[in-house]
Amino acid sequence: MPRAYVHAVQLGLRARGDYFGRFEQNILSVTTGTGWGADDPVERLDFFLRLKNPVGGHAPLASQTFEAFSMEGRYGATVQATQRHQEHQGFGPTYTTGVSVGWVATSETAFLDPGYYEDAGTVEGMLLGGVEGRGGRWSLGLRTALGGGAAYDQRGPGLEAADRYDVQPYVRGTVTATARRPLGQKTALAFRGYAGLATAKDPLVKQRQVYLAGADPYQQLYNPFLRSEGALLVRDGVYYHTAGGAGLRSFDGRVSARQAYALNGELERTLVSRRQAALFSRVTLALFGDVALADPPSSGGTSPGELRLFSDAGIGIRAAHRIGRTSFVTRFDFPLYVSEAHLAQDDGPGNEQVGFRWLFSFAPAL
Repeated sequence: MPRAYVHAVQLGLRARGDYFGRFEQNILSVTTGTGWGADDPVERLDFFLRLKNPVGGHAPLASQTFEAFSMEGRYGATVQATQRHQEHQGFGPTYTTGVSVGWVATSETAFLDPGYYEDAGTVEGMLLGGVEGRGGRWSLGLRTALGGGAAYDQRGPGLEAADRYDVQPYVRGTVTATARRPLGQKTALAFRGYAGLATAKDPLVKQRQVYLAGADPYQQLYNPFLRSEGALLVRDGVYYHTAGGAGLRSFDGRVSARQAYALNGELERTLVSRRQAALFSRVTLALFGDVALADPPSSGGTSPGELRLFSDAGIGIRAAHRIGRTSFVTRFDFPLYVSEAHLAQDDGPGNEQVGFRWLFSFAPAL
């Protein structure tokens, strides 16, 4: 059944700070709904606050961030600190370590896509790590996020209080490895490996499961075009892909799992190269393939932990642009094969594994 979307006008103010491009990179955003254009207006005040790299916390290659927000049915706060380290000045691998603690809770389910969210909150701590370097002609990278937390939801009346909150601890971790190298002047090969696990005694809330197609809900939280049901890029017939997760780009972004282990690959060929151009400075044609072992509940597995094989393949076109200091990529992918057609984002070909499907993005897939 097609979804019905409510259109209304919002007004907002934003203040940004930046000290030498390194410190006091602060943002304060305040928005309010006007009710104009809506039959049943929602009058609410939302805010987002980010305090990043205060001068008082100065340390070489260190970064600190504090965020607090109340946005479209969610509220919470995050604290993160990272430290970079390079063994040799100007060359050799660069290591990153860090820690983050975050809290996200739900308040108004009208904004929440049930494919991404349950009416619950989470408190989570993660240890972060990474390394970037070169091995011969390969550019290599590795990122890890390991930790866990507790999910809580309000399920019924309490015995001694008005409400009872049920709490469930969980463990969550992801590992992402990337490798890229040129093959001659106009051709490049890239791979991405991914492993993700989110486990608890009972089924974990949807927002902290491992997502097969791309970014999970918390990774999309600060993007107003993606975070809520009915947002500009979250509509019927709009097939937008946000890179992340297991990277099965042709699959519906709402498909999630307890665990997933994936390999993504691309072979690119440069068609146009104009280094001084702002728009379409580089245009490439790509062949891609994604494969993963995962156990999503909707896949038909007979028991928790049963892994099944999922895959897709196709061709794509990428165009690189630069506006001012901002560089971005326009990406169109055409998955010609999808192993589980009923889980595809573009459901035009129906249950046919082979067919014409399409999706787009403003960021690279790998």
